[in-house]
Amino acid sequence: AHWRTPAYMSLRLAWTVCASILIALTFMNQPQTLTGFGNVVGGLFFFSNIGTVPMLSTVAPLVADRAVMYRETSSGTYRKLIYGLAV
Repeated sequence: AHWRTPAYMSLRLAWTVCASILIALTFMNQPQTLTGFGNVVGGLFFFSNIGTVPMLSTVAPLVADRAVMYRETSSGTYRKLIYGLAV
């Protein structure tokens, strides 16, 4: 699965850091007015979409592995915490 490779995870981390810096620099000196507040709220909305939408691609493999998790935890091979940390 490509979403477990270190190169993919480091690229996602780098993208998140770059997006954070870009948004911080864009909205750093906003005036203390209603327009400035609206700009900052828009920036936070933009960042929440940039930061969370790529994470949705990791949910599909976890749902596909759910049957494996149930089988492994019910047989006593793994505890749920250990299986969650391994994923």
